[in-house]
Amino acid sequence: MLVDHLSIVADPEAFRRSRRSYVHRAAPYFVYADRRVRRLLSGFVVFIVFFTTLPATGLAQSQAVSRFEVTGGHSFLSGSDLVDGYGHGWLLGFAWNVNPQLALLMEAGSNRHRQSLGLLDADVDFHQLMAGPKLSLPAGRIRPYLQALFGGSRIDLRVTADFPFPSTSLFDETRWAYQVGGGIEAPLTDTEPRRLSVRLAFDYRRVFAIDSFGQTRVLTAVVYGFG
Repeated sequence: MLVDHLSIVADPEAFRRSRRSYVHRAAPYFVYADRRVRRLLSGFVVFIVFFTTLPATGLAQSQAVSRFEVTGGHSFLSGSDLVDGYGHGWLLGFAWNVNPQLALLMEAGSNRHRQSLGLLDADVDFHQLMAGPKLSLPAGRIRPYLQALFGGSRIDLRVTADFPFPSTSLFDETRWAYQVGGGIEAPLTDTEPRRLSVRLAFDYRRVFAIDSFGQTRVLTAVVYGFG
């Protein structure tokens, strides 16, 4: 897939032809994607309603949680077919704990990949902004959790070359995406509600495109609770 992108950005006329024909090629896909988006949103609504009205268990009641949480950390994201390996990045999140089990989460982040292709150097940035429910499963001091997020993913591709003369080409796309995963949280302080904890997590992200692709993410983060 990266080779296809490079062949387009290296030829300005090919890039313009690609942009003009894009809507016609993508139309059938967007009709299909719209149906999938509606099904995902319907599932999220049912998920949120169910766990909002679910009574707290005795275990959950014994563990106080903060009303709000702010998360910041470091992540490694795979480049899928675009680039090789994992790119370093950051993430920020904000969550409202509806009850000890359910939280509504918004998350933003970015990861950068760099790859040398002989005479070309490629920089690919993946940016995301997503929101959705997070389900915590208290188990003593450790809190496993699952989450399902939906939102957008932006891909910025920058290709530079020094031969036969210095040149730079840019390509960018913004796509719908969903992300599912989970992890564990462990407290760093013993005060109730837990004010500071550390998070380890693994996620799978699917980006909707004409050639859809998946990415995996591993992260470590610090969570601060208040309220």
